[in-house]
Amino acid sequence: MKKMWTLLKKDLWTSFTDKTIVLMLFTPVMLGIIFRIVTYDTWMILLTMSLFNLVLAPLCNFPLLITEEKDRGTLPLLFRSKVTVGQFTASKAAASLLTGECMSAVVFFIAGADPALLPLYLLINLVCMASFLPYGFLTALYARDQNSVNVYSTLSVILAFVIPVFSYWNLAFGSIAVFIPTSFMGTVLNQVNPVEGFLDSSPAWSLAVCVIWFAAGLAILYAVRKKRAFFPVSAGQIK
Repeated sequence: MKKMWTLLKKDLWTSFTDKTIVLMLFTPVMLGIIFRIVTYDTWMILLTMSLFNLVLAPLCNFPLLITEEKDRGTLPLLFRSKVTVGQFTASKAAASLLTGECMSAVVFFIAGADPALLPLYLLINLVCMASFLPYGFLTALYARDQNSVNVYSTLSVILAFVIPVFSYWNLAFGSIAVFIPTSFMGTVLNQVNPVEGFLDSSPAWSLAVCVIWFAAGLAILYAVRKKRAFFPVSAGQIK
């Protein structure tokens, strides 16, 4: 437990000091402030910036934390120090979720939403972000450095962010969005401002979608692990 706490503190520090991660972390907040100046539409700010933050945390920030270790060449040292791949991954996942939740709360207050919705909003954010973590980890496995993370994660970010947002204007996007975890945010958005037919799937359905995505991601990682070590430098320590 002490080792995990040490790793988590280091990863949280990196999240707020690494330039690339800081840029990704604060982009939704900065855009939210601009949107707030331009428009007072709480619903639209939550729709765009909350979803943007929700997908960046697990699909960009999480793999960036992992590849930051690759860039610095610290992976061999960590694994020689008896840090397991599970501890290494869990620490970075927790750091990305915690920072993602913090930024979600900031965006929520910038948007000026009803504080009574904050607990539900943060819970849904957490569930949605967690459902994308396996895919962020998959990106980190194949990315050589932080620059390639941004390239590899582009498609998944577009899929998870653009389709639910565009479903407001296009019904075809809406029919696809209900099968993507980010549509769960419609539960909160429709309490801020009900929009008929917009991401109106039931909470049970949305939760099931999140669970299925998470399980599918784990299955993909299991298949990858059967063919190769996640991190070759640790292959001798992970059975």
